[in-house]
Amino acid sequence: DEAREQVQLGLDLVAAIGAKRFEPFLQESLARVLLYEGQKPEAVEIIDNALGTARELKMMTFIGPWLLGTLALATDDADRREQSLEEGVELLASGCVGHNYYRFYQNAMEACFNAEDWAGVNRFAGELEAYTNAEPVPWSDFYIGRGRALAEYGAGQRSDTLQARLRELRDQAEAAQLSLTVPALEAALAGSKMKGGSMSAAR
Repeated sequence: DEAREQVQLGLDLVAAIGAKRFEPFLQESLARVLLYEGQKPEAVEIIDNALGTARELKMMTFIGPWLLGTLALATDDADRREQSLEEGVELLASGCVGHNYYRFYQNAMEACFNAEDWAGVNRFAGELEAYTNAEPVPWSDFYIGRGRALAEYGAGQRSDTLQARLRELRDQAEAAQLSLTVPALEAALAGSKMKGGSMSAAR
């Protein structure tokens, strides 16, 4: 509720001063609020509007991949998910503002995780690792490691080494208060079937 209130305040300010270029950022945040509330169709509608504004204002290299990653995460349409991911990949290859690489790959891993596309999770973990290789940071290292560990578990691996990695990742997530990344790790540690919707929530 507090997040929605802050987003709405931002949208009201945008409308008041005519700064339409900030709409896509705020709409992406609103879409994630809706997504975590379980309102997927509404989230998709909002992110579609954000993409429309970004295309209209020729902002796709500024925020396009970030939005496309969120769309891939929100949609239940497999074709739309794949199309969004591939368009995001193409945009990133053409050169974009740096935040897009982090957000797109994070959301792309989660979208593939939700679809039980373990090869896709590994693909985007590798892309994020390649992007951050020269200057790795704990945030990206965590998501890379988490994505790969959960993909291994999803593909049927059950080694003691993997269990140790999952425990370490869970402890890291709890220490950093990345609470929405914990449930899938806990499910894997408990030997349960994992459920998606938990990778991309935390800042």
